[in-house]
Amino acid sequence: MNIKLKELSESEFHSLNIPILFEDKLEDRNFGLISGKIYSYKFGWQSTAIKPVVTEIDEFRCSIGVDLNFVV
Repeated sequence: MNIKLKELSESEFHSLNIPILFEDKLEDRNFGLISGKIYSYKFGWQSTAIKPVVTEIDEFRCSIGVDLNFVV
């Protein structure tokens, strides 16, 4: 699996027309994009000291966690 994680500016986040994994419109200060061969998702998080952690589960699945958010 070839997963790419990229930090985005707030304006880039809002201009992208792709699915959102998680978002808190009032509290998010950081934004990111996770993408693979056939998908892309954007997400936001609050903490400036914590970076997202992506873990590959198998060839088709991965997990991403940051702050109190976690998805597979």
